[in-house]
Amino acid sequence: MGGQPNPDARASLDAATLPPMPHAVRGSASSLVERSRALLDGIPRVWLLFYGLWAFLFTFLHFAANQENPEATLRALTDFEAPKPFQPRVLVPLLGSWLDLAVGRVIGLRSIYRVLDFIACFGTLVTFSRLLRKTTALPNPQFGSLLLLYPMLWNYCVFGRLLYPYDIPAILFFTLGLLAIAERRWHLFYVVFVVGGLNRETICFLTVAYVASAWGKVAFRTLLGHVSLQLALFAGLKLALGWVFAENEGSTVGFLLQRNLTALTSVNIDTARLALAFGLLWVFIPLAWRKLPSFHRRLLWVVPAFVAAMTVFGLLSELRIYSELLPIVTVPAAILLSESLVSRPEALTESPVRAS
Repeated sequence: MGGQPNPDARASLDAATLPPMPHAVRGSASSLVERSRALLDGIPRVWLLFYGLWAFLFTFLHFAANQENPEATLRALTDFEAPKPFQPRVLVPLLGSWLDLAVGRVIGLRSIYRVLDFIACFGTLVTFSRLLRKTTALPNPQFGSLLLLYPMLWNYCVFGRLLYPYDIPAILFFTLGLLAIAERRWHLFYVVFVVGGLNRETICFLTVAYVASAWGKVAFRTLLGHVSLQLALFAGLKLALGWVFAENEGSTVGFLLQRNLTALTSVNIDTARLALAFGLLWVFIPLAWRKLPSFHRRLLWVVPAFVAAMTVFGLLSELRIYSELLPIVTVPAAILLSESLVSRPEALTESPVRAS
C-alpha cells in the first residue's frame, strides 16, 4: 500500500460526543482552508519564522540527498505518464502540473516541487505544534514540534535514496487527521481523509488511529458507522484512481513479503536500516509509556498495524514509507526531552485529552 515496489527491481480524546453520522461528511475544501489559517493562532510569529527557516533547510537537504526514480521522475509524474503504483498518488503531481503551466518556464519543474515540499514541511511543523498543544501539557509545544524534524531528516535525508513528491505531504495530512480526531472536528477529518487519499493510500491508517482512540469510549454503532464510511470513501478513491490510470503500466500493489521476512529474521543491510528508523527515536516509547497521555498511548497501536501491512505490501527498509508514523513516534521523545529541559516536569504528565 504505502510502500513502493523494490526500487532495485523496478528501477485526545473524549469521543463520547461524536456527532451523528449524517453530519460527518459536510466538510468542504473551503473549511479546510479556514481551518488551516486557524492553525496559526496561538503560535508566536518568531516561531513561524523559525519553522520557515527549518522547513527551507529540510527541503534543500531532501532534494539534495535523493535522486528521482528513473521510472517515476518528476516530469513523468507531472505528465501523468509514470507507472503504477506511483502515478495514482496524484494530488501533488496534479498541483505540479497546474503550476508547471503557469510558471514552469520561469522557475523550472524541480523548483515547483521544492516549493510544494517546503509548504508541506512548514504546514507539518505548525500542525504538529497544534497537536502537541491540544493533546499534551508540554510547556513549549512550539519547541517540541521541532523535534519532528529529527526523524524526518533521518528517514528522508540520511537514509534517503529516491525522491517522491508525495512523501512529505503525507506527513502533513496524517498529522492534520490526528489533530482533527483530537479536536473532534469531523468535517475537517473527512476532508483530510479524502484529499489525503488522493496523495497517498496510507491515509487509510487514520481509520486505525480513529478506532484506537475511540475504542470503548463510544457506542459500537457509532464506531462502526464511522469506520464503514471511511472504508467506503477509501474504496471509492481506489476504484476511481484505478479507473483513471488504468492505462498506465505497472501494478497497483507490490508484494515484498519474502524480502521483508529475510530482513526480520537475519542480519543484513535491510535489518540495519530498519533498526535505525526514525534515528532510534522509537527507543523513547517504552521509556515514556507511563508519562504518555492516554490519547497517544492509544495511537501507538497504529505502529504495529502499519508495520504488519508494510511487511506484505511495502519495503520495510525503505524508511521513507513511514511518513504516517512520524508524528506518533515523535511524541514520546518530545515529552521525555521536554521533561529533562524544563523545571516543571510534573506538568508534562497531565493532558487535556484523556481517554479514561
